[in-house]
Amino acid sequence: MSGKRGAHGFNVILAEDNSRIRELESEALGRLGYDVSAAASADEALQLLNQVSCDLLIADIHLEGPLTGVELAKAAKKLSRDIKVLLVGGDLDHFSRRDFRDICDAVLRKPFALEQLEHEAGALVGRPTTRHLTRSSAARETT
Repeated sequence: MSGKRGAHGFNVILAEDNSRIRELESEALGRLGYDVSAAASADEALQLLNQVSCDLLIADIHLEGPLTGVELAKAAKKLSRDIKVLLVGGDLDHFSRRDFRDICDAVLRKPFALEQLEHEAGALVGRPTTRHLTRSSAARETT
């Protein structure tokens, strides 16, 4: 499903069931020029993966619904090994590196500052970010 770029650059599918966090992350990535398609569930994100070109999937490990973020990541990699996958979650200690080896390209522990998300996204798609947050703005933008 990778390939055709959106009008502004890389296509990102963001799967996050918390509406406030989804909105903050989507806005932050959009400000950096990413074309973001946001999904509230793994099922919704999987539909998007089958409909639009995707360079990067960002998924919460524990999405509500029948599919988890881990299962979504596995499905994305089956669709295309070229899709980069960033899994985020608060309880990453319950998993070993081996658990993630074949299903994602990076993990990010919650809570995190939006600057960290922007950095990880840029690193995965080969687009470094130049945005630097002050300590006080990073605290405000923590998810």
